[in-house]
Amino acid sequence: MISVGKTKCDTESINETIELARYNNDREIFITNGIYKEKILLDISNITITGEDREKTIITYGDYAKKKDCDGIEYGTFRTATFRIDADNVTLNNLTIKNSAGNGRDYGQAIALYSEGDEIRVNSCKLIGCQDTLFAAPLPPKKPGIGKNGKGPKADCERKNGNQYYIDCYIEGDIDFIFGGARAYFKNCNIFSRKNITEEDGRNGDNIIKGFVAAPCTPQSEKIGFVFNNCIFESDNDPETVYLGRPWREYAKVVIINSKIGNHIKRCGWHDWNKPEAHTTMVFAEYNNTNDEKPVDMSLRENYVHNLSESEAQEYIDYFER
Repeated sequence: MISVGKTKCDTESINETIELARYNNDREIFITNGIYKEKILLDISNITITGEDREKTIITYGDYAKKKDCDGIEYGTFRTATFRIDADNVTLNNLTIKNSAGNGRDYGQAIALYSEGDEIRVNSCKLIGCQDTLFAAPLPPKKPGIGKNGKGPKADCERKNGNQYYIDCYIEGDIDFIFGGARAYFKNCNIFSRKNITEEDGRNGDNIIKGFVAAPCTPQSEKIGFVFNNCIFESDNDPETVYLGRPWREYAKVVIINSKIGNHIKRCGWHDWNKPEAHTTMVFAEYNNTNDEKPVDMSLRENYVHNLSESEAQEYIDYFER
């Protein structure tokens, strides 16, 4: 095991430790409590990184989409990540990963964790940001003939999907703060929609919008996108000002099961992002969710939202817990 910290450790830098792991084949890293102002790229497979205490082991950086690089070009969303995983069989434990840039109105998108690979496990971690906190990759399909799709580090690469697991995590943001094309399982997580944009910024006619939780771009070939099981959706926003999700692409898939839905969520639940053509292709579905300890009234949901049976809900759970 390689240790990171200010005293009596192998290195003081997480990035230096990753390089050590690359060359000495030690695939366990332990990070002692502290604030690490680093921008991390983890591109080594079969590795585990564990923090001493998730409240006190904090990795933070502040890149944002409107920031310009040395060529005067804006970063765009996908170069902003505080911590980027580009590997398989990666486990993160007991960490806070934060993008400190601030709200999207002023700074644009600002990713805390960019996660791309298969069998990625994030356990008891806090992921904190504003707009676009967690990107569970891959990106949407490439558009033919267009280079640098999304300006990101994997923009022109082959899109590869994988399974990702977020267990006992706290995830905070405001606009589309869980997004991407992965098969991702969220179990026993607290999903916090933060109060950030003003009422004027978020107003659409008489419809006050303070945020959207999920914005999946599930590939057409995938039957499963984001699955939330036994999660708590909470907020400091006013009642009925936040949507559970909207489709970044037309085959978006989100399932919410056995979860507690706070009063900040609109009674209609979901938004179609003004894409009526997606009503028959996307899958937004729920089962056995509650609000104020009462069953969610599914009759108030949009007509394209699926009310799953018990057996259908169990199939989603079994896929990840098999």
